[in-house]
Amino acid sequence: MLAMTAPRHRVLQDIPLRDQLRIARNLPPPEECRRIREAAGVSVEQLASSVPVQAATLRRWERRERQPQFRHRVAWSQRIAELREFLTASNNLARQPTTGLLVRK
Repeated sequence: MLAMTAPRHRVLQDIPLRDQLRIARNLPPPEECRRIREAAGVSVEQLASSVPVQAATLRRWERRERQPQFRHRVAWSQRIAELREFLTASNNLARQPTTGLLVRK
């Protein structure tokens, strides 16, 4: 399981607006965000605290009941990208061949 260690209140002023827009546009559909979160073993509460929003708010986003404000969309997109990278790295590590290992009995 991946621990969400991002700062609770990321200052968007530190990120140029052009980058914020790019990050926000890269947010996958809500259903895909939920699938990524679950595959990484991260709870709604953990992800919500890193955005930061209440868990109920994040659930509404994942069910398409609400749309996040821009600053939250940027933060959510960043966290989902981090989870996706974690899953990709985990899958690549699991797929590495084990050839060359000698097993003696």
